[in-house]
Amino acid sequence: MALYFLASLHITIDCKAVRTRFPELIAAGFPYRRSLEHCSNRFPGLIDRQREGMPNHTHTHDHKHNHECSEADASACRDSTLQGKNPRWLPANLMLTNFAGTMVAPMGNATAGKGDGVMLKDRYGNELSTSSTAARDAYGRGVDSLMAATAGTDTAFAEAVAADDGFALGHISLARAKQLLGRGHEAKAPRARALELAASTSPREQSHIAIFDKILTGQGEAALAAIREHLQSWPRDAMAFAPATSVFGLIGFCGRAGREQEQLEMIAPYEKHYGDDWWYRTQLAFAQIELGQFAPGERNIEKQAAEAAKKGSN
Repeated sequence: MALYFLASLHITIDCKAVRTRFPELIAAGFPYRRSLEHCSNRFPGLIDRQREGMPNHTHTHDHKHNHECSEADASACRDSTLQGKNPRWLPANLMLTNFAGTMVAPMGNATAGKGDGVMLKDRYGNELSTSSTAARDAYGRGVDSLMAATAGTDTAFAEAVAADDGFALGHISLARAKQLLGRGHEAKAPRARALELAASTSPREQSHIAIFDKILTGQGEAALAAIREHLQSWPRDAMAFAPATSVFGLIGFCGRAGREQEQLEMIAPYEKHYGDDWWYRTQLAFAQIELGQFAPGERNIEKQAAEAAKKGSN
């Protein structure tokens, strides 16, 4: 049993609702600041957002309510125009409609055969700022390879960015893979590309990229603090979690007295978020065994092995 030790509905909303549901969108002036042609004082734009699993509290097209869009809201919409393409972090199936509720332009990067208008996710349920299924799949292979310490991690991430050069997480992950392989000079270009793309990604991805930027530039303690904060909002971002786990991680290799207890205290609270996930059970088992908690550690190894066997048989 090898443990991985490497460091590692449909809803229509007016301008006012956009500000309420997506404050970071308005605050940022919409990433890309593209043209939202049908959002103005006279004809406040409507955004139809169809998203699987969203609570069923549908708003109807209420023309009077739409005219209540404030001057500030309308100005924000007008000044941050989208021109038929949304920031990469918004679901690719957002649709722009005019005042009458008629669809006028698809928003997003999705094209036929590249996500089919659905926001793609990794295997932990985190949304990804790519509409390329090839990029998503290659990224997933890279994450699993990195976590299992198998060969081909950098190749998988390279395939992800080859499929979508605008996929920021693919670039920062490629940089991380190069670092782990001792090829720091090869990490510079993908790191730079990820930082260039970061502003157009989701808040989670921006935080994720910032974590690895700290790791890539030798800011271990700052990276660990950033991981702790990140997990409060996105507990199932396992790729961002990984560097804080294992014997060679930011805690395990820090040299502090009491680091074994610190590591278990870092990992154990997230059990409810990961269930029998093979990577999580491996890390939890390692942390327990480091403290001499052999019985629970053995149980977690068995759960990990059972989960891995189940996945392998599918």
